[in-house]
Parts: sequence; structure tokens; C-alpha cells
Amino acid sequence: MVPKIGAIIGMRGAHVNWSVQRASPGCAPRRAVAASRGLASMRLRVSCAVTVRFTVPDVRGRRVKLVGDRAEVGNWNPDNGAVFTEMSTGEGVVEVEIPHDSELKYKFVTDEGFESGEDRCLKIPKPEALWDVPLCVSTNFGGGSPEAPIPDDLMAVRAYLMWEQAGKPDGADFGSAAEAEMRSLLRAGVTADDLRAYFKNSNGAAFQVSEEVRKKLGKPRKAVPVAAASGAPPAPPPMQAPPPPPEMGFQSMDEGDFIATNHRWQGAQVNFMRSNEHSNDRQGTWDTGGLPDGARRLVEGDQKSGSWRQKLEVVDDLIGRGGDHSADALAFSALYVSWIGSGAIRCVEGGGHYRPCKHAELARSIFVAVDNMQTGGGAQLEELLAVRRLQPWLPSFTAEFTASVPLTRIRDIAHRSDIPHDLKQEIKHTIQNKLHRNAGPEDLVATEQMLQRITGEGDQRSGGWGQYPEDFVREFRIFHKELKEFFNASSLEERLERLGPTVSGDVQQVINTFMHQKRTLGYEPSVTALVNLLQSNTTCRDVLCHQISNPIEQGQSDDVIANRQQLRLAEIDLEKYAFVLLSQIESHAAGPGNLALGGPLWAPTLLATKLAIQHVGLSCYEPQECSNIVAELGQLVQRAEQGKLRLEPGKDDGLRVTSLLERVRRLSEGYTEGILNVFSDRASVFAKAMGVDEHMGRQFSESEVRASVVFQLSKLATAMLKAAREASGADAWDALVSGSAEGTLIQIDKIEPGALPPAAEQQDGLILLVNRADGDEEVSAAGPGVRGVILAQELPHLSHLGVRARQEKVVFATCAVEETLAGIRAQVGQRVRLTADGEGVSLVPCGPATAPVPSAPSPPPPPPAAAAPPPPPPPAAAAPPPPPPPPAAAVPPPPPAQRAQQADNPFKSMGTPASTSNNSVSPGPSSSAGSSPAERASRSNPFLAEKIAEARAALDKSRAKLPSSSKSASPTPPPPPPPAQPTGTAGKAARAMPANIKVSPAGTVTPLAEATSELGGAKTASCAILSKIALDTPPNPAAAFKAPAGVCLPYGAMEAAIEATGLNSQFDALLAKLETAAVEENELDGVCKEMMALVEGVRPPLEVTVAVLSELGEQRLIVRSSANVEDLEGMSGAGLYDSIPNVHASDAEGFGRAVAQVWASLYTRRAVLSRRAAGVSQSEAVMAVLVQELLAPDMSFVLHTAHPLSRDPNLLVAEIAVGHGETLASGVRGTPWRLEVNKETGEVKTLALANMSEALVVDETTKADGQLKKVKVDYSQEPLSISPLARTVFGRCLAAIGMALEKRLDGAQDVEGAVVDQDIYIVQARPQP
Repeated sequence: MVPKIGAIIGMRGAHVNWSVQRASPGCAPRRAVAASRGLASMRLRVSCAVTVRFTVPDVRGRRVKLVGDRAEVGNWNPDNGAVFTEMSTGEGVVEVEIPHDSELKYKFVTDEGFESGEDRCLKIPKPEALWDVPLCVSTNFGGGSPEAPIPDDLMAVRAYLMWEQAGKPDGADFGSAAEAEMRSLLRAGVTADDLRAYFKNSNGAAFQVSEEVRKKLGKPRKAVPVAAASGAPPAPPPMQAPPPPPEMGFQSMDEGDFIATNHRWQGAQVNFMRSNEHSNDRQGTWDTGGLPDGARRLVEGDQKSGSWRQKLEVVDDLIGRGGDHSADALAFSALYVSWIGSGAIRCVEGGGHYRPCKHAELARSIFVAVDNMQTGGGAQLEELLAVRRLQPWLPSFTAEFTASVPLTRIRDIAHRSDIPHDLKQEIKHTIQNKLHRNAGPEDLVATEQMLQRITGEGDQRSGGWGQYPEDFVREFRIFHKELKEFFNASSLEERLERLGPTVSGDVQQVINTFMHQKRTLGYEPSVTALVNLLQSNTTCRDVLCHQISNPIEQGQSDDVIANRQQLRLAEIDLEKYAFVLLSQIESHAAGPGNLALGGPLWAPTLLATKLAIQHVGLSCYEPQECSNIVAELGQLVQRAEQGKLRLEPGKDDGLRVTSLLERVRRLSEGYTEGILNVFSDRASVFAKAMGVDEHMGRQFSESEVRASVVFQLSKLATAMLKAAREASGADAWDALVSGSAEGTLIQIDKIEPGALPPAAEQQDGLILLVNRADGDEEVSAAGPGVRGVILAQELPHLSHLGVRARQEKVVFATCAVEETLAGIRAQVGQRVRLTADGEGVSLVPCGPATAPVPSAPSPPPPPPAAAAPPPPPPPAAAAPPPPPPPPAAAVPPPPPAQRAQQADNPFKSMGTPASTSNNSVSPGPSSSAGSSPAERASRSNPFLAEKIAEARAALDKSRAKLPSSSKSASPTPPPPPPPAQPTGTAGKAARAMPANIKVSPAGTVTPLAEATSELGGAKTASCAILSKIALDTPPNPAAAFKAPAGVCLPYGAMEAAIEATGLNSQFDALLAKLETAAVEENELDGVCKEMMALVEGVRPPLEVTVAVLSELGEQRLIVRSSANVEDLEGMSGAGLYDSIPNVHASDAEGFGRAVAQVWASLYTRRAVLSRRAAGVSQSEAVMAVLVQELLAPDMSFVLHTAHPLSRDPNLLVAEIAVGHGETLASGVRGTPWRLEVNKETGEVKTLALANMSEALVVDETTKADGQLKKVKVDYSQEPLSISPLARTVFGRCLAAIGMALEKRLDGAQDVEGAVVDQDIYIVQARPQP
């Protein structure tokens, strides 16, 4: 046995493992062991050296060497140093053999020379005692205990040791039967202590096993005969009943580490025949009715194809070179070949003689066609999963199998003269002739069962190994191994051993290290040993993936492609073996107290999670997301290994661990959902079409999930999350809208029309348990009776959905903890009370109320129109939450004319107590007075003049595509317009405008500083006020901020554009239909689509585009909605209408299209229903457009200047996310940074750390296209995640700005802003609900 030390230089410590190696010259034998079956004599010895593994974090673009004071590392000569191998992650790895009881002095060397500082030193300990290492290894996979793979020669040694330790004297007969029994005992987990206690010797002729040991084996008591000493081997008895089928399709019985998701052998039992009795008779089902094209082609092809070769031709025709690579075609092909391999779809004689080389050629064609999908980066998850499921079922196409006459050994075996005639006939007709004529998966099953017969392994009937010549048995074993190689059914170790000669020395060293650790893992290994092996496994897979990271190129040799297949299958098998290791690690972690506060397993379990995430990334799923999670986990692992991880309440570590594990769980859920999406429905449909057992179809996707690394990763993350929450005192709930509501608990998938069961649609008083949300929904869309919502995922508080829930006064909480959700689901259908406040969230059952319940009183009557609503409740935290207000539809809001009277100060919320303000803005002079904007721009800026000319040409081109009535519109700028009228219309308006709306003349563009709510809406007016405040110098410099520049396309611009196209009558007719169109039978949907198509087809006049270009210049812009029906009491408006980012005014068509999209968003189905619910006529809704410079923020934030739950005016709450503000508003999955700031003391409390996987950013390297780009976020590089000081400084700065805005705007505000470089911008503020 060889002790091995894996010393990780850098972030990881030393690890001790064990190994077994053959004796080498010069090493003193520890003990001689006789091995039977003609094996070479084996020696157990103590190695003279250990292998030390060094890693450096990043060697990308650099040549790094290890140089030291020993020959293995160059004797301080850099030219002879050990070179680090670059992994795909950029990490460098090198391994060096160093003698025991010595020390190594070394340094790292780059092209710039030796590293500075003192020499590094590593001391190697003396070897320890080796004989206590247990001899049996268990994987505990799938509920059973299959043995971990052990090389055959090592198995013989261990069998001898077991026999000897059981009390057999030296020199006693250690025959084949004794060895077979020892192998069975080893596989069953019987130890040497068991043997010493229970074995009974019976005069050396035979031995028996006691009942207690037999219970471990699960077999009845039975004597095992010793092999005959001499005489001709008898013929085997006819097989009355075949032995049990193999566990899996392409898998040898004794290969426990080929952990696949393949099903048990489902085909016919093997019939050993002594003449040609093979049949081509077929009975089956081939139902093509209603199948997708890919499945239909496979079913039709299979009906005509009996043999395995013919079936492979069907697959090649579908997905081979130039074939169909859709998810449908690939998924059905994966199901097809896997069910063929497991025997569920039967193969029969197909006629003719086709040697296995034909199958190999077809496999090469299929492999080349699909493997590049894993390297090109363009494939979707469903396609990748299907490809990886398909590839292990293709035969090998290495040179020995593409030869014209492959697998000839079986022919020689079948013609041997030293075996019985009947046995020769069975081998010839059952295996040899069948294989060389019509090879199929059943041939491997027959070969395995024949091997069991001639060796006696796995079957204790009379006969067996020892009764046939050793040379015959050896040859048959070799043939069996070759056949496994052809069917790609080799074990992981066998595959890696064959790869050795085909890879570089560095790669070979990594493979050897993994195999060395794997073979010597030990019985009942510790979690540290398991994690060490998992780390070696991950490194090995990483290296192999790096070898095949480039696509297959045209003209590559067949040998190169064949080796690529073996590399691909090896990395797939390494992923499967990682599943086994993670299963055992998770079992350790789930033990009592192991993950408790201060528990011993946090460091290894976090490291195992990190390695599992690396495996997910190596499988091509969200590689950037995996890389970012790995980086952050690496920081936590380092803290845990250094003993610095603190999970107790009030510590950042608890928040960070919880936040990161939530992100891990989301990744697992996404991968799992991908597996279910690709296989769940398709497997059921295809099983029915092919006549495969329906149970296999139903269970296929579930078995795929449960056999994946992600399944164990999810279990590990869930266990750690639970422990981290308990240790840090984290709450399972997050309250978004406070209050108390009572109703029947109903579970739905999403908040959308029609989501409620019919019986609940008219019910008053519902609490919704919602599975998922995009963040852009509206609670009222589900129905008028919703009083509370529980969302089973995280959600930013000021996402569109969160804001709308507050405006609709619906109690809202989220919960993403599965244990808590399970308890909530148990109450579905019952009447419950949901309470949310600053102290937390509770959900308790309550009986059916016969009288009004105090916590959810009946809605009070609406106050008189002239009376002010009651003031908000006092902020005292101890006060009970106020009763919920009536639903929005129950109390109609005042008419829009009354609501619009706050034009002088749009920050004044309708329905809140009146107060005076000095921040009113009066309309300024029209920006269109004098010469036209185009003329002014041409005179003042030659560059703009060129852009204007380009814009005119683009506009003329786009007008040609409009309806014929619009082509009469003159591109010539109109004469200077008259001054804007307070009310009324300009020219022939498309419809009568609402009162208190000032309509500007066609072509008007109003500078932001001159905008008012009468001209452009409350949003535009508020931005105008912010731009003025930003120009002032605040008393506190920390409260300084900037505001983006902008202009307004005022009310009436849309109607003027419609009038210019001659579409007035169509517009008016559709507007009338919107008032009465029924929701049922999609009538409203159709009218909305017609109206939106009409509005999207118009464009603002050229002078508008030119004026915007003149005012804002050549920069990226955002085109925002500013309607007169936004932010009104009783009606949600947040995110209800569109904003189009990333456009250029110099692109006339692109800019005009963006403006039209914003106009058209006034008539989305959701917007129309929202106005109906609020009692607002569709004709009263008008839209202005706010155009502002587009910020490219590093971070965006939303502030509640008073606590949104407790209403404490002294506490400010901020939510912060990487990237553009839409990251927060649009409901990107995850949690933002959440800070609570005490305005008096400046204390900053971290409520949550960010774990949103994606951010929406402005891609300034591409053309403005109206879109934001999604990027993955690495929080290991974000100061707000890793630095408490950064959070304190930023939180105090936000509090200063929030307090300044409260003072200037007379009350608590919801504030949206951004950080651009070193500047803070405020982009919007509105009164806090």
C-alpha cells in the first residue's frame, strides 16, 4: 500500500490518501501473496515516495514552472523545472514524486524569473502503518451496495488476504472456488473481522459460511465445492434458467463504477443455442398518429428495421451530418438508442452479413454530427442534454472496430479443441456467428452470461471456473473486454487506462492521480477523503474536457475523431462517478450536527458544492454562471478552511452563505427543469408509439434527474441552506406589503387571467400561493377577490409586481424555503389568515367566519369626494397593522379630471393630505418657436446637419411602408406652430382629449426643464423637478446627485401622428370597441392586437426626430412612457407601459419605432384591464413620451425613504443591483443587496446580500437596438458583497440623498437611481404608498 499526500499549494491544505501499486525493482517486499489463474506474482510493498500535487490559481497566458532542490524539480535549474499544466479554468497543476521523510525547498518561476521572497518548504512525513486499511469499498449507489471498481489483479490479492485472515494456514489450497467466494464476500461488505469470527474450516476440503455472514450476503447457507484437482473438464449442464439479467444495458456484471442511468436489461432472456436458431420474427407497436416529425421518422424507420445496424441507419438519417438537430429530433433519438441498448426495443436478424465495422462507421457519422454542439456554444440546454444522453449508446469506432474483420478472437475461441463440443456450439451459434452477421446489444448480454457460466462467478451452481483450461478462460475474458470496448460498456478505469497512450504526459499524470486515489479510497471513507477524491475526479474531467474543447474540424483523421469519442465518454463517466461521491458526501453532511453552528463539515461540504458546480459547468450548462458561483464559493471555502467562517446571527458570513446557496439551488432547479422539459412528455409519447412499457416512459425523466450530479447538488445545497438559516437566524419569509388578510388558500402556477379554478373566480377573499413569477405581473389580473399573495421564490421589493401589490393594497410575502413551503401547501383549500409586518410573516388557519373578522374587516364606505382620506397610521412598531383597505374595484377612484389637478407638483399623491410646496414648475416657452428644429440644428452643428439628412432619407424610406393614406404626409417641416392652447385639440385630432390635458401642436418637442404634468404627465414633470434639484448645491455634499437630460413628446403627439396617416376613423372605432370587448373567447385580445398594430405602424414626424437629436445629441437614449393614468390611487401603473432603452435619434426609423411602441403600450390587454378595474374609461387614457439620455450604470438602486413595512420614518430601506434599473424592476430571479439605514445614527444594517444571477446592462460596444444585454454577475468581485465598509459608506450616502429628497418633495418617497462611475443619478421619484 502506498500513502499519498496531495499537497495543494495556495488556498487548500494537504490531504492524505492511500494507493496500491505493483512492486517495482528495488523496493523491499512486505509480504508475498500467491495469486491464482496464472496471474503474475504480486507484492504488497511500501512505496519509497509520495506524489505531491501543486496548484496555482491562474496560469493563463503564462508559462509557470516549479523549481527546487531535487532532481524532480530541476535542482534549481529553471530549464529542467516541472511545468504547470493549464486547466480549462485557468488553474495550473503539476505533480511531483518526493521521497518519504524528506523536505522539498522550491519556488515558482515564470518568464520574468524566480518569485521573490524566501524559499518555500514542504516536509514529507514518514509512511504510516498500512495493514489497517480495509479491503472492501462500497459506493452505496441507488440504495444498494455495489463494489467500487477494483482492478482484477488487485481483486485477486484482496481475495487471498481475506481467505488467509479467515484462518486458512499458509500452503492450504486457495482454489478457484475459494477465490470466487472471497470475491462475493468482498462485494457484500464482509470484513476480515467477520471472517475471523464466523468462518468454519472443514478439513481443508471445503469451507462453509455461518448464517450471520450469509445474512449480509442475502443468500441461504450453502457449501462451496473446491475445484477438481485434475481430469478433463466436464461439459456444462444445459441452462434450465438463465441467471439474473445484468443491472444495466451495456455493463458488465462486475463493473460497479459504470454508474449510468441506463435501465435494467429489458430484452428477451438469452437462449444459448447449439445450432442456428436465430429468428427475425418481430412483433410490436408502431403508432405514428400525432407524433412530431422526428419521432414519426424514427417509428416509421424502426418498423422497417430489425437489426441494430438498420436502427442506427435510421438515427443517422435523422440526425447525422446535415440532419435535424432540433431538440425534438435529438431527444427522440436519445430515447430510441437508449431503449435499444437496454433491450426495451428489440433487435433481430436483419438479413445479410454485416460485420461490426458497419455499425462503427454509422456511429462515427452520428458522433461527428452532434458532438460539436457541446463546443460551439450555440446549443440550448435541451439539445445538450439529449446529445449527452445519446452518445454513450453508440458503439466505438476506433481502428480495431472499423477494420474489415473486427472481433476475430471469438472465432478462435469457438474452434478450440480443449473445450466440450456442446460448449463450442453454443459459443459459435449464440455469439460468434450472430456477432459477425448482425451484431446487437444482446450479444454483450449473452457474452456476459457465458462468462459467468464458465467461471462460476455470480452463480454457485455446479461447474464453473477451474473446470476449463486457464488459457481458454483467459481468452474469453479478453474477448469479453474487447466486446465491452466495442459497445462502449467499459468501466471508467478501463476507459481511462486505454486513454493513457493517446494523451500527453501531463494529462496522463492527472489520470493516474485520480485512478490512484480511487483505487485506494478505503472502506467507509471519511468525508475529507471523499472530497479529496471528488477534487481529483473534477480535475481529471476538467483536463479531458479541455482536450476536446475545440470543434471537430474538416479533414481530421478518423483516429483523432475516434479518440475524441473515448475522451467524451470518459468525461461523461467521470461526471457519473462524481454523482456517486456526492451521494456519499451528502449522506455525511446530513448527519446530526455535522452542519450545525461550528459543525465539522462546513469546509469540506462547501468545497464539495464548489466541485459539483464545476461539474455542471463542464456539462455545458450555464458555464459563466457556474464560474461565478465557483469563484464566490472559493472565497467561502478559504474562510472555512482557515476557521474564519462565522454563521451566527448578525454576521455577514451567514447572509453570504445563504444568499449563495439560494443561487446554487436556482441553478439546480434550472438544470432539473431542462431535463424534465427534454424528456418528460417525449418519453411518454415515444414509449406509447413504440410499444415500450409505459412505466419506462413515465419514469424516464425522473430517473434522469435522480441520477444526475444536479440531484445530489440540490440535496447538498438544501441541507446546507437549512443549517445556515438555523445558525444565522435567517427568516424563511420576506414581507413586501404589510397588512393582514383572510381568505381561502389557493395554489396557482402564475398570476395571470384564468389562473384561478372556476369555483374560485367569483369568490371574495382569496390568498394565493403562487409557484413562480416574472416580476411584471399584476395581482388584480388573477381576479378581484385576491386579498393576499405568497410567492414561492425571491423577488425584489420594488419589482413591478411588488410595487403594484402595494398600490393594490394586497398583503404580499415571499418564501423560498422548501420546508416552510411544504407546510403552506398542506393548508391549500383551507381558510387562513396571512399577516405581514415589520416583525415577520405568519400564516395560520382560521375557521369559516360567520361575522366580520377583526383582522380583515369589511371595506368601509368611500369618503365624500371633497373630503381628504384618513392619514396613514403612526409609525410605532408596536402598533398592530392597519386593516387592509377595500379592493381597488370596490371603491371607484375620483375621475381623471379631478386626479389631474395636481399638475403644479406631480409628487403629490392623489388621495394623500394636501400640503404646500415651493417646487411648482410653470410651463415655459415652446421650444418650437421661431425656425424649425431641423433648421436650427443645421446652422449650429455641421455634424448634426449630416445626421439630419440621413434621418430624412431613412424616414422617407420607412414612410413608403406605411398605409397609402400616410404617404401624402409631406416630409417638409411645417411652419412655426402657434402657442400651445391650455385645452382642446390641435387640428383634426383622432379623438376628443380628456379635460385638463394640454395638447401641443404637431411636431412639438418640449425640453425637460419646461415640462409639466398637463403637457407630459406626472412622470415627466417629476423628472423635470429632479433635474432642477440636481442643479442645486445641497447643504450636505453627500446628498448631491445628477439627473439625466431629456425632452418630452407631449400629449397629442400620438393622435397627430395617427391623423397624419388618415387612420382616425379606424382608431376611434377600435377605441370604442376597447370599452365593451368581452374578455371571454379572446374578443378583447383581438381588439388590443388590432389597436397596437395600428399605433405601432405610425411614426412621429421628422422634425421631432431632428429636434431630439438637436437637444440630446449623438448618444444612446431611453424612450419612456409618461401617461396620464400612471401612479393613480386604486390603479397600478408601475411597469404597466413600455420603456424602450438603447436607441439613437440619428437612426430615424429605430427611434420612430421605439416611440410608436411606447404609444402602443397604452393599449396592451393588461393596461386595458387595469383601467377597467380602476373605473377609468379607455378614451380618457393618453400617452406622452419622455426621452432621456440612457445611463450605463454600474449599479442601480431603489430607495424607500420610510420603512415600507413598519412605516418608521427614521429607517430608510435600499435595494441595490448590478447593472441597469430594469434588473430590479423586471423581476430577475434572486435577491438584491438590501440595506436598512438609521437616518439619525447612520447605522447601516445588511438585510440581504445579492444573489441575482443576471444583470441587465447597456452594451456600448454594439449598435443601439432597443435592447439591454443580460450578463452573469460574479459577486466575488463586488465590493458590496465582500466589504461591510463599502455597504456602510454607500448606505449612508443613499440615506443623505433620501433625506434631501424627502425635504424638497414634502414626504416619504420611492426613489430610483443609478451609480455611473463615481456619480449618483436619480432618475425617478414618486410619493411612497
